Amino acid sequence: MSNMLKFIARREARHVALFLLLSSLLLACGDDDITTRRDGGGGTDTATTDTTDGVDERGDVLCFDGVDNDRDGATDCDDDGCTDACEAPPELCGDGVDNDRDGQTDCDDADCACGATEICDDSIDNDADGRVDCEDSDCDCPDPEVCGDGVDNDGDGLADCDDPDCDCPPMVDPRMCEFASGGGRMLLDTQDGFAGPLSFTVTDVPDPALISSAILAFDGFDLDHPNEEGWIRVNGTRYPLPADSANDNRMSSERVTITTGLRAGTNTIEFERFSAARAYYAIENVRLLINARVADCDETGPVDPPPTGGPRDRMRIPYESASYTMRARWVVGCPGSHWRYAWTASAAEHIERDCDGIYRPSSYAERRGDAIFRFTGVASGRWRVLAGARHTSSRSPNALFIVQSSSGTEMREVDQRGGGEYADDTVGEFTFAGDVTVTLRARGDSVAITHVTLEPI
Repeated sequence: MSNMLKFIARREARHVALFLLLSSLLLACGDDDITTRRDGGGGTDTATTDTTDGVDERGDVLCFDGVDNDRDGATDCDDDGCTDACEAPPELCGDGVDNDRDGQTDCDDADCACGATEICDDSIDNDADGRVDCEDSDCDCPDPEVCGDGVDNDGDGLADCDDPDCDCPPMVDPRMCEFASGGGRMLLDTQDGFAGPLSFTVTDVPDPALISSAILAFDGFDLDHPNEEGWIRVNGTRYPLPADSANDNRMSSERVTITTGLRAGTNTIEFERFSAARAYYAIENVRLLINARVADCDETGPVDPPPTGGPRDRMRIPYESASYTMRARWVVGCPGSHWRYAWTASAAEHIERDCDGIYRPSSYAERRGDAIFRFTGVASGRWRVLAGARHTSSRSPNALFIVQSSSGTEMREVDQRGGGEYADDTVGEFTFAGDVTVTLRARGDSVAITHVTLEPI
């Protein structure tokens, strides 16, 4: 045999041996271990798989690869292991992502109500921005009604128990009651050093929620200079002091209608002069004439049904009833207006927002002064002090509150920064008994206050 023929014979023998080896391996694997798949050209290819080490069918890769990875007979989204991956999340409108994997993104997706207007009282997120009704900045929702403060907080024309939002007990018919101060004559004479204010105390006043009308009555001597004699303060709320030129060196009986500022129990009535004016007058026989829904004028609250909560009832003083030092540095808005709170400021733009026209911008001692809230007859026990304020980006991060009581004096700081919302900040928890004074002190920073509340714990 030639060398060429011997070479060919050896090569063919090697091919036969290789064929026999492959055939034996395929027979050892068995038919069930052969997976037939279509190749890219329309034909088929055959591959062996390992039946003992299947891969869990789950996740964003294996659940969308067209392969039964765990060999349970279910592929991709038909496999129970792919439930989480194949269950499309809701579309988030405005994030630039096709969250629900329907091929449409954000406002192109029918699930997004882009351009819709938020309806502010249907409990539905109409404009699909993730905020519902009054939580949406598109809604200009009124404040909730505060029952018993004498103010129409929610702007529906009804205040306190006249508003159906207040769950008030049935009331008896109104009756006229007189509450006298019991004090004698007091003289204000700046020339002789008696600069005032003249202070009178009226006790046992009914809850303001029971009061239909109130008149402050008093007798005065020498109230003869209109718009020059001074002011009256009812628990800090200011009213003009009436005067007439005909009253020169003579007594006169005066009456002032009180629309806000009264509180249940003890009330402080003060007569003060204008800050830069010479003043001379005398006041006596101070009393409150109140038309109230009480069964007896000696009662200070509703009698049918009896009052609930016992002696440790929640106590609240609004900003308009506070006393202010360095008053010209404070902007005190009118109750019921858009600016229904008090704050320290330094810019001229705030002049028109001050209800009494006292605020004056100043580069000297700007944004300084105290807002003082005095509580009397606080029942013994643990109390939480809450301070309401309008939070803005320019507010102080450490507004200082000074809490004084028979237990001592404590100072706390509150962060009043925010985005324009009204909020109650917790000043702290204290043990009180008797009189309590809560002071917000401005130290050159912008601070604000709507009310101070004592809440029993």
